[in-house]
Amino acid sequence: MPSKLFVGNLPDEMDDATLYELFSAHGTVQKAEVVVDRDTRQSRGFGFVEMANEDQVQSTIQAMDGYETHGRALKVNEARPKGQRLSNFRGDIDNSPFIRRFADRRVPTGYVEPERRGKKSRRG
Repeated sequence: MPSKLFVGNLPDEMDDATLYELFSAHGTVQKAEVVVDRDTRQSRGFGFVEMANEDQVQSTIQAMDGYETHGRALKVNEARPKGQRLSNFRGDIDNSPFIRRFADRRVPTGYVEPERRGKKSRRG
């Protein structure tokens, strides 16, 4: 079963082929991909490497984490599925401290403020 590695702090000169060659010295690489910006086509500074088996993954992480290339120390760890990434606040709005604080103060449907009752609108 292939296992995916996250590789961070990649230099701008790094491309898929160079990443493949760099990691193939530590095991069988099935796929190496540098993530690029879709507009500028420049590297975003990180990529993913798929290794053939789990044994190679652990030894590759130990060998390549902190490895210096083009003046940068690589950050290598196991890639997490998209749902398990850390996020600041983006997904769970109902669980935010603000919503929890004011959840019990919901305004009833059809509510009109007392000072607006009986006033006519200026439109006509």
